[in-house]
Amino acid sequence: MLKKSLGCAGSLFVIAALSVGCAAEDGEDTIPDAKLHSEQDIITDYLIEAGYPESEIEIDAEGRVLVGRDAVVTMQAAREIAGHIDDFGSEEDDFRQYRTTNMVSPDVATICITTDSTFDNNAASAALDLAIQRYNELGMSFTMVRNGNNCDATIDANIDNSGGGVSGFPANGLPYHEFYIGKDVTGNYGTAVGPHVIEHELGHCLGFRHTDYYDRSISCGGAKTNEGASDVGAEHITGTPTNAVINGSVMNSCYNTSSDGVWTDSDEVAWTCMYVTGDCAPPPPATYDVNVETLTGLAGGGKNNSYGPFSADGLSAMRFATNANNGDADLYVGQGYVPSSNNYDCASAGATSVESCEANPASGDYYVTIKAWSSFNNLTLTVDGAY
Repeated sequence: MLKKSLGCAGSLFVIAALSVGCAAEDGEDTIPDAKLHSEQDIITDYLIEAGYPESEIEIDAEGRVLVGRDAVVTMQAAREIAGHIDDFGSEEDDFRQYRTTNMVSPDVATICITTDSTFDNNAASAALDLAIQRYNELGMSFTMVRNGNNCDATIDANIDNSGGGVSGFPANGLPYHEFYIGKDVTGNYGTAVGPHVIEHELGHCLGFRHTDYYDRSISCGGAKTNEGASDVGAEHITGTPTNAVINGSVMNSCYNTSSDGVWTDSDEVAWTCMYVTGDCAPPPPATYDVNVETLTGLAGGGKNNSYGPFSADGLSAMRFATNANNGDADLYVGQGYVPSSNNYDCASAGATSVESCEANPASGDYYVTIKAWSSFNNLTLTVDGAY
């Protein structure tokens, strides 16, 4: 999305919001509309809970949920952003710039950026090489390589028809799996802007929010808009400024013709704190090594099936997971009551029968409801705990 807005002293700044505007190809979406809307609603609910204003949550032409106009939020990422590593958890605001609650696991040593011939033949190809070089010069806990081997995680680089870029936030300890950059970004705005946009989108993939999330007008111009409450869903990184300025960070919401992708001092402080020293990293996830109960051979179709109670006595956290290689079973968990698709403490509603929810910390009794969007059989429900 290209915007032209008047900046200071009457000067004309060309501002590009890092967003996507591509439409899905016919036949590409195989998820039923009702099912897709259900997923969107749950993700939206989690984001609103995390402090994102509803006006800043968008559904794009492909049915993806976006915040900040360029960051795709999956179901798992939304749960983690809302603190639902702590699905039933404390009222403490432990997770609050600059980063989300999500980050890449220390176990990820090599992140491979994969490209195809369309990307390789675009001006963005050289921009990607420079972006990877700049990330690797930071000396973080992982190394980025282009089309490499022995990958612990993979991010697909794509070209689209937008005027900027789009990516998403990490989940389950892995970076978001793809990013897009507009095919004309480098050609229209210069060779310095291309690396900037790619570094920005990779920043989202690694867990960073917009530096000016609380006032997009700082970098985008126009009216003041806030992507989310300043005390929720955005963790300020110690040593970085709390007041954003135009061109003050690669992670500002919008780029302009002066954007060059060179890390600012505050950018380097943030990356160091997250992925060099690890001082700003969120606490590690629970280790689920206690099996509370496993139910096998479950089947369903046309109605909800409920199970429980499952006691958390003596446990600090619990995880509920379904697994089947057929159908589409959605998982809903309630603390102290039988949940439904409209009333739950935790929901996992992807397009398959492989779902999971966590209660961390856990206490009391939990109940599980499994809803069949399409009939399933031979499903396993596993309830595990952590001391």
